[in-house]
Order: sequence, then C-alpha cells, then structure tokens
Amino acid sequence: MPNQINVADISVKVRVAIPNHINIADISAKISDDEAAGQSFVSTVIVLVCSGEYSKHSLPALVTVCAELSTQHSYLEGLWISAINSPAQCGKLPEGTDWWRSLSLFVILLLRYQCFNLWWLIYYVIYPYLYKFSEYEWPANGHVAHLMLALFTEVEYAAETQTLDAAIGSHSAFRHLDADRRALKPVRFTTMLKLLIRNSAVEKDIPPAHQHLQPLAVLKSICSQTWVPELCLSSPEKLVDSHLVDREITPHNAQSLLHLICNPAAPDLPSTEPKELIGNILKTMDRWTMRSLIRSTLLISLPSPRIWRSD
Repeated sequence: MPNQINVADISVKVRVAIPNHINIADISAKISDDEAAGQSFVSTVIVLVCSGEYSKHSLPALVTVCAELSTQHSYLEGLWISAINSPAQCGKLPEGTDWWRSLSLFVILLLRYQCFNLWWLIYYVIYPYLYKFSEYEWPANGHVAHLMLALFTEVEYAAETQTLDAAIGSHSAFRHLDADRRALKPVRFTTMLKLLIRNSAVEKDIPPAHQHLQPLAVLKSICSQTWVPELCLSSPEKLVDSHLVDREITPHNAQSLLHLICNPAAPDLPSTEPKELIGNILKTMDRWTMRSLIRSTLLISLPSPRIWRSD
C-alpha cells in the first residue's frame, strides 16, 4: 500500500492541475522511483474525478497529465485498469451513483489518449462483472454497466465529448473510440453480448431510474449501434460455432441474440415455430442475406431436441 507521505504529496500536486499548473516532471520522477507513488497518483485521480472536482472544462488538463505520465511509465496501464475495476479501493467515494457518470467519461478520455487499450478494459473489468453478475447486490459494481453504455454507445456523452474534442482533439495521441471498437476481435466482443443475454434472466431489484442498466437494456442499446452487425457478422461461422451454439445460453437466447444483432429495431424475436422460421428464410432466398445464412446455420447446429423450446 502507498505510504501516507506519498499519498498526501501526490494528492496536493494533482489538485493543482486546474488548469495547467502541475509539474509533470516532478510527479514523473516520484512515480518512477516508487511504484507505490504511482498507485497513490492513480488512486488520488480516481477519487477526485468521482468526487466531481473536475468539470468538463477542467478535465482535459488532468487527462493530459495522466496521458503524459502513462506514456512515460507503462506500469500505470495496469493500475488504471485495477482502479477502474474497483474504484472503492482508491479511497472514499461519494454516496449514491452520480459518480458513475464522471468516472465513465474519464475512462473514455483515457482510452482515447491510449492510456490503455479497450480489450484490457473488457477482459479485466467487463468480463468479471458479467460472469459474477448474479452474485452482486445492486448497486454494487453498477458503474461497470454504466461504463459499458458509455464505451459502446456514447449516447449519453454526446454533448460532453463534443466539448472535449474541441479542447484536446488536436493532441497527437488522441483518437476516437470507433477505431478501437472495430479493431476488436468479433469472438471477444460477442462473448460480452452472450453474457449480457445470459444475465437477462437474473432478477435484481434495480430501481426505475436505473432500468436502462439492466443486462437486456444494455444489450439492446449496444446492438442498436451500426458498427455492431458489421463486427459480429464478419465471421459468421465463428459466430455460430463459438457463441450461438453454447451450453451457457439456451437455444432461445441464441436466436434472440442473433435477432438483436441483425434487427435491433425489432422489439421481439419472431416466432420460433419450425415451419415459420424455415418459411421466412425461403421467402428471402431471392435477396439472400448474411442474416439468413447465419440463421439457417444456427437452426442446423443447435441441438434438435431443444431447438424449438422457448426457454
């Protein structure tokens, strides 16, 4: 654990980073000699961001400092991921859930400055949350659900990101998340979607204000993005073999997931009666699409005794 002197010293230096009065070289020297000081730096930043001490106008200065230090000290990448996964370990956080929004926006900026890569965030933060979803009592780790919406939809952050783009968009390392999303391997991204639809059956007492963070709601929001079908359908054989035909999800959920990927605007899964399914495929033979091909492959691949069950 970081010692108290480092925590206090780093904390003071980070707090004066509004707007541009921080001595990056000074902090860089400290965290280079003492990784505990690096932990202190990361923890202090996370707590300050979650506490709302940085507005969207002053946040770019802090992010610039974090990006410069992360470039100079690669070990900070792992510390950022760990802190994002368990922000409560960084220090005392505000009551309630308002800090989820502040943290998510900050994470987006760190990603766009390439302080760490998107795959690390999925593997070390999102996957563990989804695999253990049934064990959490709301709102424990709810910030991860909010983070997923922020990372893969950005709908809630349109105004903020426009302001921040104007402030720091000219930085040489700054780039949009779209490139990182499209660079994901389809199998990794689809694993996340599969876990979301599996968790949709888990009942949790989530208040009305946070219903949009329910697994199925998050899944629908993500699948509504135009880049999602392009990514998921780029390898149809892997989509079926590695994900849709899987004992971890029911055949009905497999069909529902494919339906959401291909028809995000359609509210419900069409009939699962064999004749109607095959009839729909035959009707589209004259305009054969990737969706029809994958769907027919899925029908053939799923275990025949269970394929027509709706559960």
